[in-house]
Amino acid sequence: PLDVIDTNTDIVNLAFVPGYPPPSCCVTVEETMPRRILRLVSRCEIQRRYGACRNDALILHIRNRPICAHPKLLRKLKKIHQSQTGLNDKQVMN
Repeated sequence: PLDVIDTNTDIVNLAFVPGYPPPSCCVTVEETMPRRILRLVSRCEIQRRYGACRNDALILHIRNRPICAHPKLLRKLKKIHQSQTGLNDKQVMN
């Protein structure tokens, strides 16, 4: 199953606190992404427009590498991963 994490629920804005690194945010996002790439996503985080982060974004983790995507891709991503889970369940039953 795909893990979706909302990164702004527990974040304290530390952008102006000395000694803390600046927050890492998606500055640009990919509007579209091929299904074959979305199948490789192991987890994703939702970045909300808050504090130092100026854009809403999905942070997709593919092979431990973050990729910034447009939030509208979440629906497509969930659909792909649900269909994969269904296929895996059917294979186990046979």
